[in-house]
Amino acid sequence: MHLIYIIKYIFYSKLLHILKNFLFVKKFFYKSFSVNMIDDYVSKLKKNGYVIINNFLNKENCKLIIKEINNFYDKYPNKVWEDKIKSEYRIHGAEKVSINIKNFFINPLLNMVGTVCFNGKLSNLMTMANRIVSAANNLGSGGGWHKDDVEFQYKAILYLIDVNDNNGPFQLIKHSNKFKFIIKDCLKYKMKINETRLSEKKINEIISMEPERLKTITGSAGTLILVDTSLIHRGRPLVSGLRYALTNYYYPSYKLKSMQNHFLPKVEEIYY
Repeated sequence: MHLIYIIKYIFYSKLLHILKNFLFVKKFFYKSFSVNMIDDYVSKLKKNGYVIINNFLNKENCKLIIKEINNFYDKYPNKVWEDKIKSEYRIHGAEKVSINIKNFFINPLLNMVGTVCFNGKLSNLMTMANRIVSAANNLGSGGGWHKDDVEFQYKAILYLIDVNDNNGPFQLIKHSNKFKFIIKDCLKYKMKINETRLSEKKINEIISMEPERLKTITGSAGTLILVDTSLIHRGRPLVSGLRYALTNYYYPSYKLKSMQNHFLPKVEEIYY
C-alpha cells in the first residue's frame, strides 16, 4: 500500500510540479534588494526548509500591532475565527485591519524570496494575525503536527512578542519536506505520503529515533521565520503566557482565486 502512495507521489506530484514550472515563464526583478541577501535566504530555505531573520521588526512596532489586533477583536468578534476551547483567535485578512500589518503583507523582499525559491510567481493571499493563550488542553497554533501541503508551501511568520519554550514556539521536523526523507519516513514510520495531519504519537516516534530532527524556534519580538510548510510543523502547545504572531500565506498566482474563501471568516473591508 505504501509503495502505491510513493508511485502516486512521484508521478502526480513531483512530475507535474516540474512540468508546470518548466512551462511557466519566470522573470524576476530584484529591484533595490541585495542579490546576495536574496540568494542567501533562498539557499538556506532550499537547504533547511526555513530561515530565521532576527530583528526584522522593532519591538515598538510589534507592540503597536498587538494593540491594533486586540482592538479589532474587541470591536468585531464576529469577523474573527476562534477555536473550540477559545485558546486561539485568528484574523484572516489582517492586512485590511492595520496599515502596519499591510506593510508586512506587501513586503516585496519576502515575496521575492518565495518566488525565487519556488521558481514560479507567488502572491500573498492574506496576512493572518493570531493570539493564542495557555488554556488547558490547548494544541498550540495550527492544532497539532501537520503539513500545509505535500508540495512546496511558503509562509512568513513574524513573532510579535518574545517567544520562549513555554509560550508556543514554532517547531518543525527537519528534512520532512525532502523527497528522500519523505520516502524514508513513509516506509520507516508507516506514514502515508498524502497524509497532512499527524498524531503526536507518530511524531514522538520520529523524535525518539532521530532527536536531531526536531527544531524549536524561539526568538524575541520582531523575529521572522521564512518557512516551507510542507515540512511537518506546529506551534508548540503553550505551557504558560500567550503568543502573538503575523503569518503571510503565499500561493502560486494561478491558485489565488480558488483560495479566496478557504479561510473564513475573513476581513473584506478596510478598517484603517
